Amino acid sequence: CLAFVVAGYSSRHGYGLIESRQYLPDQWTEKEFAEKRKKTGIPDDMNFKTKNEIALDLVNSIQADGQFSFDFVAADGAFGHDADFLKGLPNGVRYFATIHSDDKFFVTEPQVSTPAWSG
Repeated sequence: CLAFVVAGYSSRHGYGLIESRQYLPDQWTEKEFAEKRKKTGIPDDMNFKTKNEIALDLVNSIQADGQFSFDFVAADGAFGHDADFLKGLPNGVRYFATIHSDDKFFVTEPQVSTPAWSG
């Protein structure tokens, strides 16, 4: 089974998949998998990266290339849950991302109160 991280683009001019990178499970970088990597054509210099690291590389690469301009990134909970991914997005790029149901929004419980009625 092959797994890829894919970047898509959508605008009023059209939409499509614009770039992808193969995800290589960590265990496949071990010596025991050298023969399998060779048989499947995986380059010897391909290192392990998480899917989120690959996605962040894609976003930064696409922005640096300048062929596609974008103001925001949309992602699922695997990415929205990852603060390093969100913080690593290029400056000025906003994001729409789902999060896990147990994600916390506050480091400490905020102080809340109801102001006195003033008329």
